[in-house]
Amino acid sequence: MIRRTVLPGGTTVLSENVEGFASASVGLFLGVGSREESPEDNGIAHLFEHAVFKGTRSRGPLELVEAVESRGGLLNAYTTREQTCFYARTGAEDLLNAVDVLCEMVREPALDPEAIRLEKGVVLEEIRSCLDDPEDLAGDLFCEALWGKDGPGLPIAGTLTSVRRLGMVDLRAHHMGVMRASTPMVVAAAGKVDHDALVEAVRSRLPRKRALRRRAGPAVFRPRNGIRVRNSAVQQASVALGTFLPSRDPDSTGLAVSLVHLLLGEGMSSRLFQRVREELGLVYSVATSVDVYSDGYGFNVQFAAEPGKADRALEVIASELALARREGFSDGEIAGAKRMMRGAATLAAESSSARAAALAQRELSHLPPEELAARDARVAALPDALVRETLRAVLVGKKWACGAVLPKGQKLDLRKGLAF
Repeated sequence: MIRRTVLPGGTTVLSENVEGFASASVGLFLGVGSREESPEDNGIAHLFEHAVFKGTRSRGPLELVEAVESRGGLLNAYTTREQTCFYARTGAEDLLNAVDVLCEMVREPALDPEAIRLEKGVVLEEIRSCLDDPEDLAGDLFCEALWGKDGPGLPIAGTLTSVRRLGMVDLRAHHMGVMRASTPMVVAAAGKVDHDALVEAVRSRLPRKRALRRRAGPAVFRPRNGIRVRNSAVQQASVALGTFLPSRDPDSTGLAVSLVHLLLGEGMSSRLFQRVREELGLVYSVATSVDVYSDGYGFNVQFAAEPGKADRALEVIASELALARREGFSDGEIAGAKRMMRGAATLAAESSSARAAALAQRELSHLPPEELAARDARVAALPDALVRETLRAVLVGKKWACGAVLPKGQKLDLRKGLAF
């Protein structure tokens, strides 16, 4: 059973009590990520995510993590282009303790200058590791090619230059912004959860002066048909290409894009995997993915291939996308994808973390909470015509962008990947 309460300060509390669970997951989700950053403050949301683990006004960093981990729980966080999340998984009897820790971290981080100086060094190492990972780097280059050097086109962790430039003034200003009512704040829990106790815990630990009002919609960025390439000391060409589809109806568009993803590039039964890897042996892996934005969906294809096969792999992928756009999906294929989606949702429902994240994602997308049975029925009822229409809307090569990391000296005609 899903329950929802909006506190006077504007924080939304969501819970799903699941029969048979002895544990629970809870997340404190902030509706702010790297999308709203500029090249000057790029990485501030991600640095804030790190900073709150360096202690609060009443607990040091080790005390924070021990408060959860000493009881067998897990405490962690992540930042995306749209949100920052601090989360914990615990035994049900320790859930309110985890809520206390999460709220304290976000409400009153110590933001000690010396601790932050050291943590900036850690973040810089994280950025360097991404720069050394051709798949991650190709993804960042793709985002820059699609969005330019601003907003969603910026790397989530920031750049070496931007993070070095960030100071305590920037971090404190970001924290003040997080605590303003204009930043959506959601606490979502799933598993063995007492909703009333959860609400009282959040009510007593978060500020009551966050006026109940929504902020303005996200800044509008227009996708581009760009290409970004970097040559590096790597053995394979890593390529990411894709596009952005604005959302007219978030619920229906999201399901339809996900079905297109399942059919084209999710798993070993997908068209691209079967053709590019299994039949032709051109790559070790090829897959599609979907990025969720507040105003639409990103659709991406990513693969890696040795220099002698990269050109051919790109041509075959473009050919398969062109074929899909021209011929569409059969009734049987769409029915099969719907079964896959419903089955995957059933498997995800066994994870309290996945349930809590799904609750928060719908809230931050201004959608009502949804029980698994309701989603299952919505998938089954989704018109096949909408799936085919979405396929055609996604597969417009002139609206696609591409990013690639290539071995030194290699050239690759990336326009071939957009020729469909």
